[in-house]
Amino acid sequence: MAEVLREWHDYRMRGKTASFYVKERGSFRAKAAERSGSWGVGRDYYRVRTGSGEVFDIYYDRAPREQGGRKGSWFLFQQLLQSEDAA
Repeated sequence: MAEVLREWHDYRMRGKTASFYVKERGSFRAKAAERSGSWGVGRDYYRVRTGSGEVFDIYYDRAPREQGGRKGSWFLFQQLLQSEDAA
């Protein structure tokens, strides 16, 4: 059984989405999107400990992988050493 140790979110715009919002960077809409995200934008990160005690940072990229798709994708970001897992 896995255990979630920590969770954090990064809703900054990347790629084509970022260039779209450059004109509106100071706008209410752009600021709200960076706080809570908008559909298909941002990443949700999780630090998890597996049943065997290994610790990993994984993230869910909310951007759809294909045009017209509705789902994002999961990625392994990094494996942490025992001394790093409490950070």
